Amino acid sequence: MYNLIKFELYKLKKNKAFKICILLTLFIVFLTIRRFFSSTTPSHVLQFVYKGQEYGFTVNSFKDRMNPQSIEFLNSAFGYISFIEIMIMFIVGSIFINEYLKGTIKSIIAYGHERYKIYFSKLIAISVAAGILLGILLLGTVIVSIPIRGAGSNLSIESIIKILKFVFLVWLIFIAIASIYICIAAIIRNKSLLIGLGMGYFIFSLLFAGKESLFKYQQHTLLFKLMKIGMNYPNTDTTLNIIFLCLATIIITAVLGVITFKKQDIK
Repeated sequence: MYNLIKFELYKLKKNKAFKICILLTLFIVFLTIRRFFSSTTPSHVLQFVYKGQEYGFTVNSFKDRMNPQSIEFLNSAFGYISFIEIMIMFIVGSIFINEYLKGTIKSIIAYGHERYKIYFSKLIAISVAAGILLGILLLGTVIVSIPIRGAGSNLSIESIIKILKFVFLVWLIFIAIASIYICIAAIIRNKSLLIGLGMGYFIFSLLFAGKESLFKYQQHTLLFKLMKIGMNYPNTDTTLNIIFLCLATIIITAVLGVITFKKQDIK
């Protein structure tokens, strides 16, 4: 298992789609910082209120622009988090589905590796990819913001812990999202269809966000958990709810994905 994980991480490092995603994420960090200097107007992305609870994302919102807080830069960067979800679709397609087409998975199986180990090694590699992208977007923005108008002077140990907890929670959500995409990829084995389904769900969810007839179900999905913590720092109850949802999602999709993968006739 260790060698499989090591092999997958090596392929991740060489993966073209992942490299492009890193460059795009760095560009988003640049946009976040540039927006702070070029505009004083905040942007509210997909914001709505449901039963008194705010959902959505806010970009470039600062209480005092002459004395900005590092955590405000974190929140501003988080407003672009939807782009990371889209990137994960392409990374799953590149790392998982492309290997069906190239016959790489067949070769790995031929070496005698158990299929569940192959599946989990890919899940771990893609989770690492998600962690790196989130680290660049969120922590990278915070680090770059430190010299800006004294933002670093407000960065206490308490603030650092708060930021790290938030980033870890977001990473857990993205591990669950990646697990869903990998499970779907194992079932359909078609990159175009995977991205089409992912984008279709994404667009549908955003178009009908806040519709009471649908939102009573949507509010329990991972996308809307991101939208919830995008407006309000998660309290203990929200954090535990998200952790439980993510763990349940990872377990269910991983079991389903492994069962599907083990039963496939891979040529």
